[in-house]
Amino acid sequence: LNWAGNMLAGSAIFAVVYASVTVWSALLSRCLLGKVLTKWQWLAVLTVFSGLALTGIGARSSGLRALLGACMVTLGAALHATSHVLSELVSSRGKRIHPHVNCSMQGITNGCLALLWQCTYTVLHSDRIVEPARAAGTSFRDGAVLLMALAIGNFVHSSTFFFLLSRIGAISTGIMKGLQAVIVFVASHFIFCERDASQCFS
Repeated sequence: LNWAGNMLAGSAIFAVVYASVTVWSALLSRCLLGKVLTKWQWLAVLTVFSGLALTGIGARSSGLRALLGACMVTLGAALHATSHVLSELVSSRGKRIHPHVNCSMQGITNGCLALLWQCTYTVLHSDRIVEPARAAGTSFRDGAVLLMALAIGNFVHSSTFFFLLSRIGAISTGIMKGLQAVIVFVASHFIFCERDASQCFS
């Protein structure tokens, strides 16, 4: 949902809407973990929610495609928040699972599912990737370098993320994602605005 929503809405809208993980994490932590949020945590959650409301208005004005993408990302964020809260649960209560073990098992599972997808769907529809890449002048080597950079970035992100989940919890970790949203939103404007109007500041 998140990847497809990103393609439909654009990375700027995706980054801000995905920050709703904070809102979902707060609600689920209250329901599943019985956590009581501080005034500052509720203020941070409300700030994120206000930003999301403004982005939703912008998504609607960007067209049905962007609105559909924003809705998909909202649902994906809710599912991610569920995963985050459950990961906090297994890392901090009962027979605790260490963050690196939790991260590794989820990474291996997701890697196997992604490989299965690549071997079934992507191979059968490779023309949708190869032809646009050729038209853009991207070589196989360039694509491999980009994929490796993405894999390294995801490795660093996941390892630090699961460490934070076990130390400061899903809510505070979700609030930290607000900073990620701001960085992506600003970077998208400067990198992609000339080629895609949905990436520009409004």
